Amino acid sequence: MKKDTYMTLLGLRDTCYNNFNFDIDEKDFYLGTDTYKKIDKILKASQDEQLLVQFEEGTHLYQDYDPEYLSVAQKREVQHDINAARDFLDNYDGSVDDKHDNYSAYLDDNSLSYSFGADSNLDEVQNNLNDIETAGVIVWQRRKDEYILLPHTIHSLERIKKQISSNKHVDDKKLRYAMERLFDNITDFLKPFSDSELGKYENSISEELKDNFEHYALGVQTDAREVAADKLTKYAAELAEKENNDKL
Repeated sequence: MKKDTYMTLLGLRDTCYNNFNFDIDEKDFYLGTDTYKKIDKILKASQDEQLLVQFEEGTHLYQDYDPEYLSVAQKREVQHDINAARDFLDNYDGSVDDKHDNYSAYLDDNSLSYSFGADSNLDEVQNNLNDIETAGVIVWQRRKDEYILLPHTIHSLERIKKQISSNKHVDDKKLRYAMERLFDNITDFLKPFSDSELGKYENSISEELKDNFEHYALGVQTDAREVAADKLTKYAAELAEKENNDKL
């Protein structure tokens, strides 16, 4: 689904959620409620990695931090690096005093993802990687040798917010500011996908489109409850497709 198609459906969903701009529920009290729930199911089903990437374009979701560092990797590349790091540490037979420096140099020379540093806990990196549901991974460097793996899923972005919230005591002011910015940016980014924003996108679609939709709703409000909601949901999808030259 295209981003613009998603936003059009969002506006139509919230038009239903707000029970339209007139007494359309006089004959079918449940038409708005039933239809917004059906449209919301279509929206939820479309929230995949491809859609999120479209929403990320042009935003400051991960950018504008200090220090600024952003890269993209694949889970298999991160896994390769974890395995290589473990192999180095398990088989290291050089000077103990030089081990950390040699390990750091080894990671610089052999890493495919640059998703962790010499001071990273490999078990934590592995656990974070296991929690990522998609193949694509965003690597964000918070500070020297400290990284976060950021995936393209709604669930994972919500989890990152919770992780940030759980860090109550961060003495490093730059790091704390960066974490606050990331939290705020994720919160803002997730609004079109959040149930707490229900009803707030009605005015994001044109009056002409809304009038067209509401006029159709008047024509089906005397149908059986489930039939009316199915018809109106189908029409919402058709309007969104036509408006954005898309196919659902």
